[in-house]
Amino acid sequence: MTRVLVIQHVASAPLAVYGEVLAARGAELELVDCEAGDAIPAALDGVDGVISLGGPQSLHDPAGLDWLQPELELLRRSVADDVPVYGVCLGAQLLALAFGGRVYPGPVPEVGPAPVRLTPAAGGDPVFGELGPEIPAFHWHADTFDLPAGAVLLASSDRYRNQAFRIGASGYGVQFHAESSLATVRGMTELGTTAAQLERALGPGAAARVLTVAERDLPAVHAIARRLLGAWLDVCADRAAQRSMVEPEPRGRSRISGPSR
Repeated sequence: MTRVLVIQHVASAPLAVYGEVLAARGAELELVDCEAGDAIPAALDGVDGVISLGGPQSLHDPAGLDWLQPELELLRRSVADDVPVYGVCLGAQLLALAFGGRVYPGPVPEVGPAPVRLTPAAGGDPVFGELGPEIPAFHWHADTFDLPAGAVLLASSDRYRNQAFRIGASGYGVQFHAESSLATVRGMTELGTTAAQLERALGPGAAARVLTVAERDLPAVHAIARRLLGAWLDVCADRAAQRSMVEPEPRGRSRISGPSR
């Protein structure tokens, strides 16, 4: 049984379609709800993979980052111990920051559907390798980051070069959203921070336009989400199989029973 630790920073950035993939694969979920005050675990006992989700927070002000130190340490430990990581948007920025990458404001917010192009290095990657040269994606972010030393760039968009990377054997940062449901997108149009990003990117009254385009384009994006997370879960399953040969079966974690919002 594959066990995945999920760090959810805010309710407005849930697993969404990734939750459907986890449920379909029968994964067991250990959810850390940061908004509810859950503590980041200090150990990775029995964990086969870590997902760090998105959120509206900015990471370019060091004075406000003390609360993130336990998560940064967990991400460092995960990569060091070859526990697969999948960081989404804010989670990707946290993974970069954990290994010395600088996070800073981008030139303009990137919001809405836009393709990303895979790099030559992605061709041999176990998660991105079967996707082809270009994939549809959905974006909602205003910050970007420098790649940490030793990281491998896997995907770029026209506006933001660093869209996906791998660090270590299986630490993945994915800036774009493949998982966002229409309900998630609608929620972002109503949240103060992300609504302001939307208007900066596309002008007043953009919410209705983004929702219309999202309704049309998200099914193709979700197909990519299922392939990406499915391939990442294959990497986690390999770790689970290795662990099961040397560790007793842990008890007390909850299995995902259905999709997230």
